[in-house]
Amino acid sequence: ADGYRCAITDTETLRTRLLEAPVANVDPRGRFGIGVNFDRMFHFRPGYGYAGGSGARMGEDHPSDDGVWRVDLETGKSRLVLSLDRIWQFCGGHFGGREQKIVINHITCNTDGSRFVFLVRNFPSSDVPRWHTAILTASAEGQELRLLADFGYASHYHWRDERVVTFHCDGPEGPQLYEIDDGTRARTVLDRGFFLRDGHCSYSPDRKWML
Repeated sequence: ADGYRCAITDTETLRTRLLEAPVANVDPRGRFGIGVNFDRMFHFRPGYGYAGGSGARMGEDHPSDDGVWRVDLETGKSRLVLSLDRIWQFCGGHFGGREQKIVINHITCNTDGSRFVFLVRNFPSSDVPRWHTAILTASAEGQELRLLADFGYASHYHWRDERVVTFHCDGPEGPQLYEIDDGTRARTVLDRGFFLRDGHCSYSPDRKWML
């Protein structure tokens, strides 16, 4: 991502150091951050990205040198661990051979930093006039890809623990708030009568309550 860097500031001394790349989410144990191309995100949804640059491979549908970056919070160094092209090869079959320009819109580590979940969306076009969302997870090193939901409806989410992530998304009972097991893909509706619409779901620290 051109022009953006994450800044870490000591709240007591106010001393700041810059990392090589911007960060979208941080490992709960503070070891690393995960970043995406914020220019590409801006071109997809301006309220979610940064408007300051052109970005790497902006015109390409799913470049092999852009995607998910892992940023070491100690050294500040960054490296690509999962490319957009790898993601497309893994899940793009949904579109029946039609090329799509894709973007990572949201990305978050689980509660122990061993895996991350991310939303892959296609740019709307004359061919596909509205975006569709796939839910994928990967190991902290960008390996062991899993497809929790093919391209359809998926919105807000929150990790319950290192294995289960709660999503408002499509499922066997229609759009509902589901707990999805990252290992088995099993879905459980949380409260069919209460969670009637999408919302910014989040668990309390003890995981007994949900806001």
